[in-house]
Amino acid sequence: MLDFKNAIVKEAERLISPPNDECKPEGMGTVRFVCQTNGDCREVIEKAKAVLQVVNRHSQGNWPDDEQWTQVLPKEFVAEFGPEMTAEAAEEEMARRRTLSLDQQANSERTTRWSMSNWIFWLQPDQRLWFWWDAAVLTEHDFVVAVETHEWPFPSGALKWLLRACGADTVEAEI
Repeated sequence: MLDFKNAIVKEAERLISPPNDECKPEGMGTVRFVCQTNGDCREVIEKAKAVLQVVNRHSQGNWPDDEQWTQVLPKEFVAEFGPEMTAEAAEEEMARRRTLSLDQQANSERTTRWSMSNWIFWLQPDQRLWFWWDAAVLTEHDFVVAVETHEWPFPSGALKWLLRACGADTVEAEI
């Protein structure tokens, strides 16, 4: 069973200082996400880590509401969110997506902007099953992010959106 408090504490440490060789992931292990950006890889990584640090500071105790999140998260990150949808509009969008081919669904996932409420929902303590492990720059425009996961498969859309909103052009799970 996932000890969320402990996972957050350990993630907070790894966001500041990468794990050493003796540190082993818990749960199911790590999953890597290969990312590309036309920008600066290190900048994208640092922005993502800064967002997660804010989420971690607010993950113990009272969970902020959407308005509070817009005040505490980096403004540059908040500006990347798409508009909120009504329940009816969300149902219509889900019905539309079910009519798409797998390639079209994947493209939609890569290009659709998440709303604040949708994204933050997946970072709540009772929803989150992944935690930052490490990141590395591979080439000028390629980098990799590894996350510790406590279930397989696990919902990774919020992680992918985090990286895209911070400047990644593509984010693909390495399987």
